[in-house]
Amino acid sequence: MQFTMLSILLALITFLFGCAATKPIMLEESTSDGQVRYSVIVKGKEKLKINEGLYTAWYPNGTKKTEVIYVAGLKQGTELFWDAFGIKLRETKYDKGLKQGKETHWDTRGRLKREVMFLNDLQEGPEITYDITGNKIKEEYYTLGVKNGTETGYDERGRKIYESQYLNGKKNGTETFYDYSSGDIPTVTVIQWIQGEVAP
Repeated sequence: MQFTMLSILLALITFLFGCAATKPIMLEESTSDGQVRYSVIVKGKEKLKINEGLYTAWYPNGTKKTEVIYVAGLKQGTELFWDAFGIKLRETKYDKGLKQGKETHWDTRGRLKREVMFLNDLQEGPEITYDITGNKIKEEYYTLGVKNGTETGYDERGRKIYESQYLNGKKNGTETFYDYSSGDIPTVTVIQWIQGEVAP
């Protein structure tokens, strides 16, 4: 009976100390680049620090620079970046440390600049670039992080000014240019590409 009670007591102590060891510890650091506040879990004899919970950084002027949540050392959810004046520059979605879904970029005036799609940390799908007035000026496509398919450029009026075909990151196929300098009906120029080189 005494042996059983002692075993239970030892198991309880081990459990309590184990829980205490995995409780996140809040840390703060100040550098010439600003201040950082984050939580870590310390594990093993090597005292390995694993990020857990909210990670926040500030510029020297006190403006928030970045914010993201970590789960078991991996980014999870939305990561945000701002400039030193508080303008949001980037928003990225994470799932278990991998970029997933749309990543959005803004310029220093808060205007939409670019939208990029990710799947398992690689670009997948369209990447769209905008001018300062919000008009789409370029659209391109990626598969497994490599440019493939059609890249299209537009002028400020939304007219197509070029169209290029890509295969495995290199121009391959037809590239067409549309010149509107003579009026609304464009002059068309066509170039053929083979694996990144102009066809003979």
